[in-house]
Amino acid sequence: MTTLLEASPAPPPVGNPERGVEAKALFREARRRRRMRWLFAAIAAVVLVVVVVVIGAGRSHGLDRVSTNPRPPVSAVASGAVRVFTMTSGAMEPTLLIGDRVQATDSHATVRRGDVIVFDPPNPPISSVPFQIKRVIGLPGDTISSSGDTVLINGVPLSEPYLSASQPLGRSIATQVIAAGHYFVLGDNRTNSYDSRYYGPIAATSIDGVVTAIIAPPSRAGPIAR
Repeated sequence: MTTLLEASPAPPPVGNPERGVEAKALFREARRRRRMRWLFAAIAAVVLVVVVVVIGAGRSHGLDRVSTNPRPPVSAVASGAVRVFTMTSGAMEPTLLIGDRVQATDSHATVRRGDVIVFDPPNPPISSVPFQIKRVIGLPGDTISSSGDTVLINGVPLSEPYLSASQPLGRSIATQVIAAGHYFVLGDNRTNSYDSRYYGPIAATSIDGVVTAIIAPPSRAGPIAR
């Protein structure tokens, strides 16, 4: 009599190939994410260093303006609205010192030589510093140049009583005729001012106001020297 033996099932395979493949994929993904985090951290550090360096360079070149008042509506330009600005650089020393608060009127139908103005510089090097405060030196149609430390207007030395004694000019002024509707501006602190010597005359349409007085600190309050 023949006895039929029931076949035993095959032993299960050692390990699961699919689970091994999945584990490797997860490991690779985790490693990729770690690398991306390091990359983003490195990029953020580089961007922070660049921003700090650029802002520092901007302040050293007389990029000034911290306004406590928002830009008024267009309708305020003709109404003589007054705005307040705080000097953040030494570009206008000795007339304006760092920390001086000044008032500027938006009524500027006529800009005169010697006026201190607030304006939007062409192609500002720092977008977060949209305004500058400088002095109007050359008017439309003037031929402006320099000789040594002296500014020449149509070949005649310009009297500048608002400057410190023996104030050096620093960068010279290339001889040029100022176009209609434009003004040549300089900082009173000529060796520490980013102005028309670098970016050329400014358009009349970029002028936001004429600075009329220092209002703080009290010890310096008074009209602007011309």
